[in-house]
Amino acid sequence: MRDLSRVRTSAAAVRPAFVTRWVPRRVIGVAIAAPLAIAASTAAVAAPAHAHVRPAATASVKCVKRTAVKPPPQGIVKPAPGKPGGRQTAGNRVAVNIKPVCPLGEVPVIKRFPAGLPKGNPERPVGTSGTPAGARSTGSLAAGARRIDLPCAGVSYPSNPNVCYYYAGASDLRTDQGGGLTTTIERPGYNNSGGPGHTLEEMSVQGGPNEGDIVEIGSNVSTDQYGGNADPHLFVYHWVNWNSTCYGCNWVQWSNTYYPGMNLSSFVGHSVYNGYVYYQGNWWGWFNDQWVGYFAGSLWPKGEFTNSTQVQWFGEVATQNGVPPLDQMGDGLFPSSPAAAPMSTLCDVNAAAWVCFYYDQQSLYQTQAKFYGVLHTGFGAIRLGGPGT
Repeated sequence: MRDLSRVRTSAAAVRPAFVTRWVPRRVIGVAIAAPLAIAASTAAVAAPAHAHVRPAATASVKCVKRTAVKPPPQGIVKPAPGKPGGRQTAGNRVAVNIKPVCPLGEVPVIKRFPAGLPKGNPERPVGTSGTPAGARSTGSLAAGARRIDLPCAGVSYPSNPNVCYYYAGASDLRTDQGGGLTTTIERPGYNNSGGPGHTLEEMSVQGGPNEGDIVEIGSNVSTDQYGGNADPHLFVYHWVNWNSTCYGCNWVQWSNTYYPGMNLSSFVGHSVYNGYVYYQGNWWGWFNDQWVGYFAGSLWPKGEFTNSTQVQWFGEVATQNGVPPLDQMGDGLFPSSPAAAPMSTLCDVNAAAWVCFYYDQQSLYQTQAKFYGVLHTGFGAIRLGGPGT
């Protein structure tokens, strides 16, 4: 019988090849370096070599007046190494400038997808949505969760046992006020021959009881969800004490350019910098160096989710295709390939310094290395992905 448990390693143990070893769930050092100057953090993102200005590949949108709530005036939280001498891994990024889809002072109306569409999380407890606090398994990924009706080499959940999930990524446990990353937008191959699913890349900022209060942002490929379109699309999602919600619901839009559900085909092959920060009672998200909008802090019980205690950066495949899963993760290459999907500046936001510090203390995990993997590639940087076959 296959071992379906989660494989976690120290990032330091994965040089140059991925070597698995069992570790306790909380294995990450929490020593935090003294805050660096904001000027240094700004330098961490190199100026773009050149810019591409192009229209977004999107259907027509309806525009409405923008909310009166304003985003943080300091601008998005820039990344910086989290210790003296830490290597900067952001690299040179080619800017892709998308024209606004709404006039100044207006924002696009966000499509709320119905509840029940597949959505997982590498730390999701067994028996959710809605498992009480304390039901989370420790030491392995959803220990005891097994596919009953169809073969699954990943993990499934009783709330929707037909969907099999695979994860590969990195995690950091420390108390801060958000997180971010630099990632390349990919267009992985998606196969829904067995039923609806998805393949996505994202980051999740987590806090509250058992890290079950969550905000997520990333790119998602699902022809089922996006009307037959196989391009990546921007998505946001949130969880309340491990209760799943729906894509885009309760999101308050700010940007007149970027919005959940937008087609990201113009960004394929280009790097973007995404993240969240807790600011004046709300979780503000940014994409490609611009505020997109926020999840109101009032969505969670008062005072429960005002800090982050865990940040994850990962790929996720949800499939009903059986084994093999047939869907690609990342760009379809295993992380041993230099051309595999990169994630760098895996950072945690220090709101007081207004810097997203990245360290080299993440733990790495992969659900099933035969199909998808992860590899440490530099200071606060990984590659992930696989063909799923």
